[in-house]
Amino acid sequence: MWWFKQAVLRTTFPDAQAMHPWFLEYPNLEPGIRELVWTLNQTDMVETLSSCEGHPELPYWWEDSGGTAYVLCWVTRPDEWNRLLHRLQQLAQDWKHVKLIIGDEKEHSEQWLGFQVSHAQPESARKSLDQAISQATDLIKQEVFAISAVPRRDVPVE
Repeated sequence: MWWFKQAVLRTTFPDAQAMHPWFLEYPNLEPGIRELVWTLNQTDMVETLSSCEGHPELPYWWEDSGGTAYVLCWVTRPDEWNRLLHRLQQLAQDWKHVKLIIGDEKEHSEQWLGFQVSHAQPESARKSLDQAISQATDLIKQEVFAISAVPRRDVPVE
């Protein structure tokens, strides 16, 4: 597989390589969303197209982003993806200050998986958002890979 990535895709599709999960530079992704993006790209249900953790480094992140983080996915296995989304919706029912946002475009081939803070103060919003993203990531690992939650530091990021 490595040879194929290096020899074929990099030379044949140089403009697309920056967006394709095989060539994604995970250390360059925002840390609050990085593990979720990595986990989603390890499944064969979706390929991530873009992501944003809501820019908490900016002084007015709450006002600018509305307290929202997201991953835009290209859905490759809709039935399995929809089952996973159902499980995520069940998990999100327990979140007090974060709402799960699932949106689709282009006849369900692209879907937003978003997390939006509601009814929280800006000081606690980031923590609530990070906890929801972490729980969603752990659920995906458990459901798809049948593994228990792995601490963030132990996830290989290439």
